[in-house]
Amino acid sequence: MLHATAAVVALVLGVRLLAQAGRHHAPTGFPWYYAALVLMAAALPVAVLLDWATLDGPTQVAFVALCVLAGTMVWEADRARRFLRRAPAAMSAARSGAFVEAVGFTVIALLDGFAIITALNLGAPGWAVAVVGVLVVLVARPAVAATRAHAQSPAG
Repeated sequence: MLHATAAVVALVLGVRLLAQAGRHHAPTGFPWYYAALVLMAAALPVAVLLDWATLDGPTQVAFVALCVLAGTMVWEADRARRFLRRAPAAMSAARSGAFVEAVGFTVIALLDGFAIITALNLGAPGWAVAVVGVLVVLVARPAVAATRAHAQSPAG
């Protein structure tokens, strides 16, 4: 429950941060987003270990992959945090774009995680779970790219 709640909070706050960047507003609420993301990532392996014996092989593989993805998400969120530390008020176009990419990665990964878990809970076969994961990225990636382009364009 802790993992899922933190993931929902991180997703909502991540989308909010992307919207702010797209409108050339200074990102607010980043510490809450970062804390929720770190909590989500820390709680995931614990949740997986608690249920490990009840999971079938493909689900175990999916959860190990999601744990690796969670670690990568924390890395990307930390990268975004470093961009904010360097220029908290007004970021350059390049730094703003890199911030959007880092936060966008975590938002897409969270969406992917929710979609994969839903597919697994519905009993989808492994190939279908993989297809769902790829489709989420293919659908969400253009939105992050458009947000990055807008964040890097002159405000006005």
